[in-house]
Amino acid sequence: MVCCDRLFTVTQQAALIAGTAVRNCFGDICAEMPVYVSHGEPVGGGDYVAAWLAGISSPPVSTTGRTFFVTSRLNINVVICLAGFPRIRIQGGDLAPSPSPDEHTNAAYYSYGAMETVYRAVISELLAKPGAQLGGCDVAGFGQLVPHAPAAGNVRWSMSIFVDYKP
Repeated sequence: MVCCDRLFTVTQQAALIAGTAVRNCFGDICAEMPVYVSHGEPVGGGDYVAAWLAGISSPPVSTTGRTFFVTSRLNINVVICLAGFPRIRIQGGDLAPSPSPDEHTNAAYYSYGAMETVYRAVISELLAKPGAQLGGCDVAGFGQLVPHAPAAGNVRWSMSIFVDYKP
């Protein structure tokens, strides 16, 4: 049994919101897509949605000469990785033809669509509702939505969610 699980719960809820959005976007194709909490940014490709606690900051509050850390800001990162992005392949010892611009455009179309779905789901779930919370913590805002360069046939998007944690 774990003595404290609130940080995990906050992170897991972020992963589930994003994972549900991707699964709903693609339907049966992504029904088995792994959605999980990681200790840090996952390495490797394939289809998945992962979230992790990227950092905690605690601004000090001074009162009557004493310093307290009343609220901590959690930085939860969420990443969506999709396999099957066009790439140069080796077939029988020879390089296959480079993917066409149309192939790249089609793959980007699905990649953009998946991340836009996740972004909209997170915004509507966590910002559109007054007093929105994630795991009992107040939602404080969002970081940048970042596309990552395709690598080894995988494309990734990431975003940060900031929540205020009161111990």
